[in-house]
Amino acid sequence: MNEKSMMKELLPLLTESEKYVSVSWATLSRTTPKLYAFILGDAPSTTGNLNNCCYVGITKSFLNIVLLNPLDVTRVTGKFHIPLTQIKNIAIKNNFLRCTITFFFENENFTMSWLNGSGGTGIKAQKQYIQRMIKFLSKYYSI
Repeated sequence: MNEKSMMKELLPLLTESEKYVSVSWATLSRTTPKLYAFILGDAPSTTGNLNNCCYVGITKSFLNIVLLNPLDVTRVTGKFHIPLTQIKNIAIKNNFLRCTITFFFENENFTMSWLNGSGGTGIKAQKQYIQRMIKFLSKYYSI
């Protein structure tokens, strides 16, 4: 995982005239059937409550997630394009080592976790990306 491969996967998910507020890598640790309503293409082979590495990009209108194969992070297993208007609320837990954000739909939720560092990846500004994402989401959802 590195910035070049992250941007290669996230840039095609942008809609016209959009740009990313923040991008990062994360772990998708819990999914929900509602999440799969926003999948692009076929359903990923790695679903359920598995911990899946993913690239995350947030714009002013969308949350984009690119799932990576847990055994080979160079292979994409699924892509999600979620309108922020479909996410009703969020809960953020942020400490020195890790940030966890739970995204709430009407009656379901999913969780992503971020390490507050590059964690052996080629994504050196991970901590800054996470802080930018937290700031944007906190303002967007008024928390």
